[in-house]
Amino acid sequence: MQPSTVGGRCGPDNNDELAQDWMTERRSTEAEELIAQLLTELPEPDREIFFRRYYYRESCREIGRRLNMQEHTVNVRLSRGREKLRKQFAALRNTY
Repeated sequence: MQPSTVGGRCGPDNNDELAQDWMTERRSTEAEELIAQLLTELPEPDREIFFRRYYYRESCREIGRRLNMQEHTVNVRLSRGREKLRKQFAALRNTY
């Protein structure tokens, strides 16, 4: 899309393209932003475990190997972390 000057303003050549881009652009929801905030507040190594498991899609075995932990320990930390996040999320959602 090349900009053009129309009436002294710079704008797209085709307004339909601009509208289509805006409509298909991925925007995060309030819930996603809240969860992202809660994740950044997790203490280490729980935060790293969560990111490796759910963002990088690493197996618990691989995470344990990288962090020098037993696979069972990784699973327990994920389970406890999910429960903690679930409770924090519910409490924050109730305040809105």
